Amino acid sequence: MIAVPGDLGHELASMIVGGFSLVVATALLAWAGASWPGALFMIGMGIVTVIAVAAAPEANPRVREEREAPEEAEVESQAV
Repeated sequence: MIAVPGDLGHELASMIVGGFSLVVATALLAWAGASWPGALFMIGMGIVTVIAVAAAPEANPRVREEREAPEEAEVESQAV
């Protein structure tokens, strides 16, 4: 397994946010008396996750090489 610098941050964030999510969901349920605010909270967290995954750089070196290889081939063909 390849360790990436963001691994520790990812694990710490998942523990902190995962733990507080239950508190937030319980508080939303107590505040509204219904489950819809908790559902909106979970939808919001899902949207944040999708944005974070889309913005994160590729960590797998093989995938990075495959993505960079066509760009290098284009530069070489344009130079000829």
